[in-house]
Amino acid sequence: MFSPNSMLLNLLRQSSITKLIMIAVCFIGSFIGGPAYGQLDVWIDPGHGGNDPGALGIDGASLPNEKELNIGVAYYLENDLTGLGYFAYRTQNYDTTYYQPSQRREIANGERPNDQGIQLPCRLLVSIHMNSSTNSAAMGTETYYTTIKYDAKKKNAYLADKSAAEEIHADLMTYANVAFLFCSSDRGIKPANFAILRRTRAPALLFEVCFISNGCQFNNIITSGDQALIADGIAAGVSGYLGESLQKSKQPSQVISSTQVLSKPTPKIRVESLQEDFEGTTFPPTGWEIQTEGLGIPYEWHRTTDSIYVNSGRGQLLSEVNHQMKSTNG
Repeated sequence: MFSPNSMLLNLLRQSSITKLIMIAVCFIGSFIGGPAYGQLDVWIDPGHGGNDPGALGIDGASLPNEKELNIGVAYYLENDLTGLGYFAYRTQNYDTTYYQPSQRREIANGERPNDQGIQLPCRLLVSIHMNSSTNSAAMGTETYYTTIKYDAKKKNAYLADKSAAEEIHADLMTYANVAFLFCSSDRGIKPANFAILRRTRAPALLFEVCFISNGCQFNNIITSGDQALIADGIAAGVSGYLGESLQKSKQPSQVISSTQVLSKPTPKIRVESLQEDFEGTTFPPTGWEIQTEGLGIPYEWHRTTDSIYVNSGRGQLLSEVNHQMKSTNG
């Protein structure tokens, strides 16, 4: 399974060139039958929107509500996938209109344009949502797939949806465990015949990223850094799933390969600080930062307050540190 390096994702987010190219290709494609692939790779659907705020946060305030958080994750996910070479777009780009579930699946099926005039079917639909419960202790991440594909010719067509759910959810949880460090819970994949899932011809998944009725999860997901981590996790799973689907269908021109992604120049490392209670101090300890490369535990660390400790994370031997100190002190 290929998981894209989040350092690469971070670099690609900083450039709008790829996005502009994608918009141009899709615009021209609307007149000549779509991109060279004849379809988008992924439609990203931020749930709710317009006059529908979705669930409210832990404090009951109107902002940030579910739709605002869905938009944030969808934004990062679109940039991740576009940067990796996929044709990915959001069903909604302006928070002015509420699309009914039937309209969203029409967009996914290429039967209706989105709010920027893009009208193409997709290979995969992902719908982003936040969960809520009257039980404030409820928390966790879950992925839904349908067991009924109304427009499919084969009765077992839903198995493709289940396969996508299994693979993408596994990668999502790797990142969710970092985003929700002390309040992460894997609630697994679940069948549910939501309208947007059962009426979409391509495999379709609905993600309930977390419970915004839970104080810990809410306080994490409202930060842009954790929204980006969740997007990275979904992007990792989507890349792996579409890559495997591509191999099975023997259409190697439709998706960028893991080899191509990894061969790109290595960008600067994205460094994010975590400030959580840990043995009476902070986590990580003061002066240390975690390099979130999407590789999971054990993490890479470095210390910025003393240059001799740079890159001495992951259990560097004390003798090596002492040797560095002796060399520095002459």
